[in-house]
Amino acid sequence: MLLFLSACAAPTVDLPEQLVNPRIVAEDTYYRLYQDENQIYFYAIFDKDGNIAKSELFPREPHIEVHDNTLISISMQAGTGIESRWTYYYDVAEDAFSDVFYTVFGQEGGRIVYSDGMSIIVRDIFSETVFTRTFDRFDGIAQDVASPFVNAEFIENGQKIRVTYLNEHLDAVTVDFELK
Repeated sequence: MLLFLSACAAPTVDLPEQLVNPRIVAEDTYYRLYQDENQIYFYAIFDKDGNIAKSELFPREPHIEVHDNTLISISMQAGTGIESRWTYYYDVAEDAFSDVFYTVFGQEGGRIVYSDGMSIIVRDIFSETVFTRTFDRFDGIAQDVASPFVNAEFIENGQKIRVTYLNEHLDAVTVDFELK
């Protein structure tokens, strides 16, 4: 379902006083990202009526992306490697925020695939009671690495996931799992 902001003009955003000469660096119907001359970032997420649903200041640039017209992901890299990236989602149609997830590999059809260290988890973005599957049996998985998972992605229209991990010899191994 495609929603449009009820106001014709762009929503007004009251910027924090600590921003020095901010400028818009990215925007879409449901968000606006600012950067100031000190490399401080501020974003505002808008609900379907153009009101600010959430806004935050960051010392690094967040990655904001719109999926399926009304699902917004907000990610921040806190260090090096995918395991140090956190992501949360906002559903404009439902005016709902998800939990914060770490090591997110992807999302499709209202589900995400992420790692909690030695497992891969697929779950509904907004409710683990709607759908959750944990995959934790990987033959010969590497034990002495920060994260053995190289990639995880939805395949076959979200009916399966494909996981690539490092084995004890640090070779990449790829396996597919059904999502029933």
